[in-house]
Amino acid sequence: MPINPVQFAHSVCDEFLRYLFSAFPLSDPELAQQARALLDRPSSLDIPLVKGPFVSLSESFAKGEPVQKLASDGLLHPIMPGLIGYPTMYLHQQQVLEAVKAGLHVLVATGTGSGKTESFLYPIVDDLLRQRDRGITTGLAAVLVYPMNALANDQLDRLRDMLGGTAITFGQWVGTTPDRESDVVIERFGSSSRQAFLAERRKRREEAAKEDRAVRPLAPMEECCSEEDIRQREPRILLTNYRQLEVLTTRLPDVNLFAEAPLRYVVFDEAHTYSGASGAEVACLIRRLRELAGKTPDEIICIGTSATLADPTKQDADNEETARRFASRFFGVDSNNVKLVGESYVAREWPKQRYKPIAPPGDGMDRLSRVLSAVTEPVNVGEIKGVVEELTGQIFDPGEDWREALHDHLVTNEYVYQTTQILKYPKWLADAAWQTSQRVATGRLPEGERANAELLCCLVLGAAARKGGDSLLRPKVHFFLRGLDEAVVALDGSEAEPNMRLFLSLADAKEQFGSRHDDAFFSVLTCRSCGQHFFEKWYTELEFSRGSKNRLKDFDHGNATQNEDGSDNAWWATSPRETGTRIVSTNRLLEEADGGVSAKSTKWPRGYFCRQCGAMHRHSSPRCLADGCGNQEPLIPLVVFGSELSACPSCGSASFQIGGRIIEPARKIQAVTVADVHILAQAMINAAPEGHQKLIIFADSRQDAAFQAGWMQDHARRIRLRHMMYSIIADSRTPLAVDGITDTLMEVFRRDQSLIDALLPELTTEEAPATFGHNKWVPVHKSLRYMVLREFTTGVRRTDCLESMGLARVIYSGLTPESRGIRALATTLGCLPEEAVEGISLILDNWRRNRILHVTGDPIFSHYHAKDDPYIQAGLLPLREFRPEGLLENTDQSNPYARGLIAQRGASAVQALLKKWAANPNTLDVDATASLLWPFLTEEAKILIRVTLRNRNDQPLAGDVWQVNLEKLAIEHSHVRERCTTCQRIVTRKAPKAVCTRHNCHGTTTTEEPNDENYDVWLMGRPFRMVSAEEHTAQVPGEIRNRIENDFKSKHGRTNCLVATPTLEMGVNIGALDMALMRNVPPRSTNYWQRAGRAGREERMAVVVTYCRRSPHDRYFFDDPLRILGGVIEAPTFNLRNPLMVAKHIRSAILSELLLRSRQPNGEAERIRELVKSLFPTFIRSYLLDEEDHFRDQPTSTAPLGLLLDEMKAPLADRIKNLFAQHWPEEAGELVTREAIEGAITESAAELATVLSRLHRRLSWARS
Repeated sequence: MPINPVQFAHSVCDEFLRYLFSAFPLSDPELAQQARALLDRPSSLDIPLVKGPFVSLSESFAKGEPVQKLASDGLLHPIMPGLIGYPTMYLHQQQVLEAVKAGLHVLVATGTGSGKTESFLYPIVDDLLRQRDRGITTGLAAVLVYPMNALANDQLDRLRDMLGGTAITFGQWVGTTPDRESDVVIERFGSSSRQAFLAERRKRREEAAKEDRAVRPLAPMEECCSEEDIRQREPRILLTNYRQLEVLTTRLPDVNLFAEAPLRYVVFDEAHTYSGASGAEVACLIRRLRELAGKTPDEIICIGTSATLADPTKQDADNEETARRFASRFFGVDSNNVKLVGESYVAREWPKQRYKPIAPPGDGMDRLSRVLSAVTEPVNVGEIKGVVEELTGQIFDPGEDWREALHDHLVTNEYVYQTTQILKYPKWLADAAWQTSQRVATGRLPEGERANAELLCCLVLGAAARKGGDSLLRPKVHFFLRGLDEAVVALDGSEAEPNMRLFLSLADAKEQFGSRHDDAFFSVLTCRSCGQHFFEKWYTELEFSRGSKNRLKDFDHGNATQNEDGSDNAWWATSPRETGTRIVSTNRLLEEADGGVSAKSTKWPRGYFCRQCGAMHRHSSPRCLADGCGNQEPLIPLVVFGSELSACPSCGSASFQIGGRIIEPARKIQAVTVADVHILAQAMINAAPEGHQKLIIFADSRQDAAFQAGWMQDHARRIRLRHMMYSIIADSRTPLAVDGITDTLMEVFRRDQSLIDALLPELTTEEAPATFGHNKWVPVHKSLRYMVLREFTTGVRRTDCLESMGLARVIYSGLTPESRGIRALATTLGCLPEEAVEGISLILDNWRRNRILHVTGDPIFSHYHAKDDPYIQAGLLPLREFRPEGLLENTDQSNPYARGLIAQRGASAVQALLKKWAANPNTLDVDATASLLWPFLTEEAKILIRVTLRNRNDQPLAGDVWQVNLEKLAIEHSHVRERCTTCQRIVTRKAPKAVCTRHNCHGTTTTEEPNDENYDVWLMGRPFRMVSAEEHTAQVPGEIRNRIENDFKSKHGRTNCLVATPTLEMGVNIGALDMALMRNVPPRSTNYWQRAGRAGREERMAVVVTYCRRSPHDRYFFDDPLRILGGVIEAPTFNLRNPLMVAKHIRSAILSELLLRSRQPNGEAERIRELVKSLFPTFIRSYLLDEEDHFRDQPTSTAPLGLLLDEMKAPLADRIKNLFAQHWPEEAGELVTREAIEGAITESAAELATVLSRLHRRLSWARS
């Protein structure tokens, strides 16, 4: 079933919204409520981060006459119907055929997937067949030029099918074309029989489909596969790119291919790419090519194609004039001989008598929800019948084929008809809905939710209604999403009761508080672990004074002033970001949300801030004391932590360092493009129906594409492996050991070995056998074990692991309420044995998640690791900076690798916990209680095992210590977790007295189920389709890129996402696609529609999602997406009034002429050959080294060239003048006058001498 764009949009936005709430947690109840209010809407499409949907309807292309009839009428060669392979052409293809046969130059401006390639191939092949019948089978007749090799490669394979067995030769000449015939690797077919060739090609496709691999290429006898073969056979059709064409026209012997050739056709595919400097260069190259062939402008038919060469919103006459002007300048032809061929659509026959439905009653959004659910497999026909009758007011009989019945029912509906008229061009849903309703009956429905819901229901039903394989409506939905710009707060309220007003961006805040300065708004940060919020601002000349233990005490160097009562005060003005002094602050800690100011927050000083200008004050004041402000409202107090956040004051999460950069525990609430795009891609893959889960992500640069693809590969496989582990744990009726989970994963990998490529690609490289060994299953098992260990040894503050999600928990063998040690400990603490079991499990959890864990047979947490460990180098074992640790009963100052259960002074973390758990903590002997725990863990339960820690050289470190024994662990499915109400720490079980296990936290925990609104939890609970992304850029070697393309096209291929540069903006055929995602707003409307056209090529039904970054460019188009959806599509422009460029092409023309004359059978040819050999060598070394490979003392003299050109000046000038004689722009005419051309000829030798002298100087400098 094709994608339902409307339902798809809802699903993607819901998932993206769920991710946003999870990625940026706010635990403060007031701020969390505000965030929810800002982003919660009745429909996820209404949130302020989404613009759209914008809807347009795709139309079916009109068909021309049957190709058999065209052949009978003589318009096509008799065998062309067999080569075409379709009963009819599209009408625009037939129009191109007729225009070319009439001798007109043609610009084909039809949509992506409309058969533009075939439109120019049909007339060319038809003409070459007729020439073949007259005995003309050699000589270059058509040059097909592509802007990049990927396009040429794609078209080459099409030509093999079309021309195999026809005796029409063809070849591709690009940078990768083999030089000699002996270098050709592609298999050649040994027969000239077309039927036999096609049969073999068909057989190979079937084999490839059966084995789910790329098709083995096969070249027909007509294909010239090497440069040598092309020179010898002079193929009728040559595929190349314009850079290669430039080289061929100025190099022997290749220039002979074009000299006086029977050239009839020059085709430039994707003509919109030839703008600016490249357009001007190619315009001159075309003229030189024509002059080489000795043809006039009308003797060579020029064809250009592009999906965005003409603007569909303009009148045909305007487009025709624009196209003619472009063609005249680009091809150098008469504008009156240019034909623009655009799209022609099927004119649907609507009944003349159509009924006008009244406005549907009831809740429209509820009706939309019901119909979206009903049309999803398994289809609920009864619900569809009810919705249709509510919507149309008429009885609907679904019959045996409900889709066809629905088509016949809706086609007589005036509302549906008006929808097709309104949505010919993209429109905002709300505008389209109201206009459609108004056309049915004025005042029928007001603009708003009811009208929107009616149109959405109509689109959903119209997309589902099908007759003869065609949907009644084919909506293409465009919508734009932006990440969080940068959340800010506005200070409000009073000094006693501050109020923080949250906004998603500074722009949103300014709308509410327009009179406030930009500096009055504070950026919001949130702790990754607990959701504690912070504010950030920069101030001038602010310094901190500190007390004992470097604790922040006060603020210095302020602007001294006085309050109205005469008391001293000081203020600091705000500073631009990244200048001055940064301060991190908050209005309250999480533990103060319910109970007022706590003793903890009094450790830090308060600053007092102006809500109008953002100025900071040392003391409170009823008004702002900053110069130029004087706002008469009281200052707002905030707790100031200093310029850096070394640890979160609520949960204790510490900052850490990566490559000299400090990573604080809190991060700004703002978008991270690479992460947002990954989540959107995952959402789109999840929302697409089975068989349609293929996606292209467009990036503007190779660097962006490579980074995005790499990020997605790494993060997607982590999620996939976690999902696989969770499925194994959830499906097991008994707890599983770590090795049990690993073994089950191994069984899955053995059944589907493609998982190794997808999830452990490091083990499939060419170097892997030498690195990891030749038995591939050994490193696979080892790597999977590391992945499972990584999942269950993550830090206690991580929220994205199965334990923190509340989906799994670890139990310990030997830890039971009946154990003697447990009962003794419970008696001492004054708790139940079951509570003691949970408490000790929490202690063990903490040790385990700090990697104090002994892995039998491979003690990875018991020693330092060598830097060159292959698993660490490959990223499969993330322990590069790991420092092993162990446990002792008593603290040992001489052993830095040991943690003591009993502290020498004060209390250890375990002792502090035992005291928290005790019924009478004030009378508990914590040393004696801890002494009960140690023998139980080491002797009775044997959960701790004696270990010798070792260094990188396998030498012992200090004395023996104890670690948790992995063999005592088992993992079971869970559906609860405990959350501290103060610091938000999550644990898997309840401690005695429900106290929090974090050191110095006095909060208690509450039991909760996994939060289904959390993105990570939600992802674990549903079928998972991993995003398998690959980079598709020019940086990827051609062979690998072809493999990726074929894998992407395959129905069963692993690759379901290509992260591409504008290479795929053009006509490379990458198969059926229903969706495209843009990593940023494209530069121009032309680029947008080229990329959008990649989706829906075969079914012409698609959703196009554009992610808008925080750049001004993207924000401009997000504010009004119709600026790019309805933007002007302009024909390419270029400037030919460029003296340097024109002179360069004159010199190229001179060189081509010299090369041709050097091959003529006369005395002058020998002189020219020697000169060409000397001054235009194949390799640059000849300029620098003489015949004996000695460095030249002087640069080669160009005087002989000057003499020769002076002798040839008149005939050369005549020929070059002819090159620019016709259809050259008047404004650039002064550059191609006889005098200017002769001047360029005269100066050529001197210009070359200048270049050679520069080369020689640089060589001399390098040698010295």
